Amino acid sequence: MLRTSNAFTFFQNWKKDPSLWLVRINWLLLPLSLGDMFDESLVDSSGNTQALFSAYGWLIWFFVLTCTLIRRAWSLTALRIAAPLTLVATTLIATASTLNWVAFAHSCVIIILVFLPELGNSLVDGLSYGNERRLLLRCPSALYLGPLPLTWVMTVSGILLGPILLVNSQWLYGSLSIILGIPIAGAGIRSMHQLSKRWIIFVPNGFVLHDLLSTREPFLIRRADISSLGAIKTGASLESEGLLDISQNALGAVLQASIDGEVEVVPQSRRIAEVKAVKQVLFSPTRPGAALKEAANRNLPRL
Repeated sequence: MLRTSNAFTFFQNWKKDPSLWLVRINWLLLPLSLGDMFDESLVDSSGNTQALFSAYGWLIWFFVLTCTLIRRAWSLTALRIAAPLTLVATTLIATASTLNWVAFAHSCVIIILVFLPELGNSLVDGLSYGNERRLLLRCPSALYLGPLPLTWVMTVSGILLGPILLVNSQWLYGSLSIILGIPIAGAGIRSMHQLSKRWIIFVPNGFVLHDLLSTREPFLIRRADISSLGAIKTGASLESEGLLDISQNALGAVLQASIDGEVEVVPQSRRIAEVKAVKQVLFSPTRPGAALKEAANRNLPRL
């Protein structure tokens, strides 16, 4: 009876978060696809280099595997920083063997799964309690054009480069890389983590928009104040008074919440903070359909 119950619970969890379980399984299998090729690439290296890269590989693998078991925003940040490393490693040690193509394909699968909106929503929703539901907002499109990839490169380099140089007897450059790299990596992680903390939180009294890139603090739109919620109206003016656009020009559908009365919001600005009276809000969930479905389940007014 106990075994049947455990199996039923497992399949219930799988059905609830299939993307999360697929990431767990694929990351668990990663040493089988990438491990042998990784070992072969280090055959001609010194003992210290082999030890360092082996330590890096196993530490990253174990840390990310642990992150897949803990549903938190920082787990999402760690996954999305670490996952591209598998493709970088596969590319750098590429050979013409079948094993290389298997590792390359497996790395691509992991990256696709890690950047699925469903995975992000599942991990950040681990912070919810009671009758809450968290859904991520889309990344600003401008960040894809350079700032985000550059931040990732600087973060990963700041963490990995210093010890690699020291192992290869580059004492001066290695020491400088560690001294400069650690604060650079820390700043990069904090910056990328901000993207994992942009979300809409459905609560019993309405929903909260939490986006510190756009506003200085989260703000609640009460159920009683919502007149409509749905896709942005065709031809809507973005210059109208009382409109707050926190979609950050993100790619994809934009939702519009219309408010009876006003909600006071403090937009992000380098100038003195000013309170803005808002009557309409534009925002971009990673899964607009899921946001509208959740709103319908909570009987929020819709267009």
